[in-house]
Amino acid sequence: MNPIIEVSVGGWDLEIGAYRLMLLAAIAVTIVVGLHMAARVGISRRAMAWVMAGSALGALAGARIMAVVGTQSPEGDLGSRLLRLSAGDFALYGGLIGGGLVGWAVCRLARMKPLQAADALAPALGAGIVLMRVGCLLSGCCFGNPTQLPWGITYPSGSTPHLHQILSGNSIFTTISGPVPVHPFPVYDLASALTGALLAAHVTRRGWRAGSGMAVFVLWYSTWRLVLSPFRADIGTSVLPGWFWPALFLAAAVAAGSWLASSWKVMSHRGHRRFAIIGLVLSVLLAACGGSAGSDTTVPVETTITTTSTTLAETTTSTQPSTTVATVATSTTVTTAPDIEDLADGSGCRPGSGPLPDGFWFGLVASRSNESLEFDLACWFTDDAATQAAAEDGEESPPPNDYYVRNSNPDTREVPLGDAVDVSFFPDGDPANGTEIDYDDWAAMVAARGYELGVWLEIEGGVITDILEQWVP
Repeated sequence: MNPIIEVSVGGWDLEIGAYRLMLLAAIAVTIVVGLHMAARVGISRRAMAWVMAGSALGALAGARIMAVVGTQSPEGDLGSRLLRLSAGDFALYGGLIGGGLVGWAVCRLARMKPLQAADALAPALGAGIVLMRVGCLLSGCCFGNPTQLPWGITYPSGSTPHLHQILSGNSIFTTISGPVPVHPFPVYDLASALTGALLAAHVTRRGWRAGSGMAVFVLWYSTWRLVLSPFRADIGTSVLPGWFWPALFLAAAVAAGSWLASSWKVMSHRGHRRFAIIGLVLSVLLAACGGSAGSDTTVPVETTITTTSTTLAETTTSTQPSTTVATVATSTTVTTAPDIEDLADGSGCRPGSGPLPDGFWFGLVASRSNESLEFDLACWFTDDAATQAAAEDGEESPPPNDYYVRNSNPDTREVPLGDAVDVSFFPDGDPANGTEIDYDDWAAMVAARGYELGVWLEIEGGVITDILEQWVP
């Protein structure tokens, strides 16, 4: 613990609070990482700077409002605390909510896609939280409950954690023997934020659907905040009910998990099934704790036909001794296997004639223009469905790499483009180098690359809203 840091600059001795210094460092690092990640999601650094400036103002306002409204303090009335220029009185989740709302508004005004900006901000946000928690550790705030675990940390006598231990009931023993070790809550929290930032950066670099980076970060970080809640000391200043913060963490995690679950089809198409499963499992576990998570993923259901009961009447014959046939009730279940094309990934591959309905559709691009794509719809199978489809077609089964494409219909469809279509693109075919670009750039870069990959079209309102290239090994 070192709440005041002394710095010598050009013969001048300066003293600055550790939390204030780390807060400034967090802001600087967030800006640097955010601008770096902007290029990954296809946003200019200038546009990203405006988004981050708006988000920063919203975050400061939201963090201060939630902290002041949610706690009691002898240091002035509500209004003076709101306007006080200090590094204290901030609530992290209030900042996340305020920054998110203002950032979204700036994106809409600038005609940018908020989900892309969110993906750029997620790793930056995690890096900023890491430095803020270092400030908490140095200044002695946000400390944990007493523990006998070997990694517990002991704050100095007279520090805020020590005074809290005296006032909270450990009194005479704590006063005589000194401070007792506590859970290093800031270390726990910075570890979860750092891991979440790395996961978000990985997801964004791999070219997942826009918004997945932020969703993964929120799911991961909020889940750990919920798990770690019992280890943080309650200093008794909150005026909110005890369930408020766990409920907020739960709601954030379930919302992010539900969003990832709704994107299950897209992510599984592109080889991200493992990470989608993690999101689904976490959201289901959180739902079991009191929340709820939804998924629009559908599972093929076998058709069952049950016959009515049949009774054989009692009969006799004239040439044989009288024989009684017992009454027998029979119930026959006939299971009709679904057609294999009903098991294709996405929205299937049999939409009928006419325009493609809303959904996720796999196929090949026959040609492209500024207004539409000429699209050759195909069936994309994975897992057991791929094995069955390949066997039906007389091909190697199980197929190599656990996927199989069937394209037996030569007809193509003209599919109109929506406004500001984004494309998840693999410049050199390597999924590690995936990025998001706009449609016009994609058309030019595909021509330069020299070959086409299969694509997934996301159709909403009858037009293409997103295009996702399908990498194949």
